[in-house]
Amino acid sequence: MQPEELRSILRTNLKARRNELALTQADVAKKAGVTQEYWSQLESGKRVPRLDLLTKLADALRTSPETLLSREVFSPVGVDA
Repeated sequence: MQPEELRSILRTNLKARRNELALTQADVAKKAGVTQEYWSQLESGKRVPRLDLLTKLADALRTSPETLLSREVFSPVGVDA
């Protein structure tokens, strides 16, 4: 898998899972211990989290890091891929 493909999968899954849980960016950012601005950059693909932070993001979304990096796990309803 190429780095850009991985970045795209991650950003799509972060947003889809957040929407699935009906959370705002501010809600999930607070749970993960990051700023809303940082979360927005993750969802837009401008940033990629460190591995230790990926675990915190997954915990905030009640899922696993592996799931966030998997193809077509979450239904991207309303998500621009």
